[in-house]
Amino acid sequence: MNNTRIIYYQLIILLTVIVSSCDNRKQPVTETVSDSTVSNMVMLTKDKQKMMNLRLKTAERKPVTINFSANGKVVVLSQNREILTARINGSIQKILVLNGQKISKGQVLMEISSGEFIQLQENYLNAKAEIGFLKNDYERQRKLKEADISAGKEFQQAESKYLSCVTRLRSAEARLKYLGVDVQNLNVTDQTPLSSTFSVRSTINGYLSSLPLSLGMSVNSATELAHIVNLDHYHADIFVYEKDINKVSEGQEVDLVFTNQSLPAVKGKVEFISRGMDLATRTIIIHVVFETIFPGVLPDMTFKAIFKTILPDQLTLPGSAFISEDNNYFVYYVLPSAPEKFIKAQVKLLSQNEDNSAFELISPLPKDALFVVKGLLMVESEAHKAEMAED
Repeated sequence: MNNTRIIYYQLIILLTVIVSSCDNRKQPVTETVSDSTVSNMVMLTKDKQKMMNLRLKTAERKPVTINFSANGKVVVLSQNREILTARINGSIQKILVLNGQKISKGQVLMEISSGEFIQLQENYLNAKAEIGFLKNDYERQRKLKEADISAGKEFQQAESKYLSCVTRLRSAEARLKYLGVDVQNLNVTDQTPLSSTFSVRSTINGYLSSLPLSLGMSVNSATELAHIVNLDHYHADIFVYEKDINKVSEGQEVDLVFTNQSLPAVKGKVEFISRGMDLATRTIIIHVVFETIFPGVLPDMTFKAIFKTILPDQLTLPGSAFISEDNNYFVYYVLPSAPEKFIKAQVKLLSQNEDNSAFELISPLPKDALFVVKGLLMVESEAHKAEMAED
């Protein structure tokens, strides 16, 4: 009896498990699809695709030239710029040039009248007149001392006077040369004239960019008389944002398009890249030399610099394959295994061109993905309609 009851209960348990198992097989399986997947996908039948005249294409890998631009201005290097100062106290007696005039190295620009200049000439000529006598006396006392005929005191006095005169002569000569005076023309005679004026000469070839003077104006050693710039070699500073600095290299060619459209575009070459950055603007200075020279370009003129960088192996599609939303770029693609399921994917656009736009995938895609290159806006419209219908 007990055995029969045990078997009975075992049969009941077995039947319960079988029934439960059958119920589970009948329960439908639900896949959880994220909202982002639904909103980034639209189903289009073959007939719908034909009616929309869609064209699909695989992405190709090829070299792509990427252009980016930056602002710059024409600069004059320090060695090609001169600021003339008076170097002495006096007043402007003559001005022999005009502002903006082309000048040559050594050309007289103006004359300054100065009592201090007269004193410098006097000091030089006095020392030059004394030096011969003092040198002869020094040599004579040296020979007497060597022969033990004269006491050492007389030799020391003669030596001191001679060396002191040498110092005064060299000092006066140096000051006159500093003013640009040729001391070879200053000789000691009873007819030697002392000039009250001296000439200010240019030390470089160039143009007068500033001449802040007037006749009779008082000047001192630090007064600026003229600014001269040499434009035989053009240079430029270009301000490149840090995000683009990896696209620039020394020796790279660059096109310079001037803001003043009457000037032709010219070629330049990157000479060096600054190793510092302006923290306020987040830009790095790129120094460029002009490869061509032409009249009309002046310091501080502004231009747009266009850099060209070749990327050797990039994914490319026609420009019509990309759609922009809030400064982000997207594409639509389908897979051969699901030809009616169009999926929207975000990409990073590197260059935009009607025929070949380079881009990078943010998320990996199958190599056989086919991208919409014609009818993209219609696909986007259908995706919005499907999304609104679901809402």
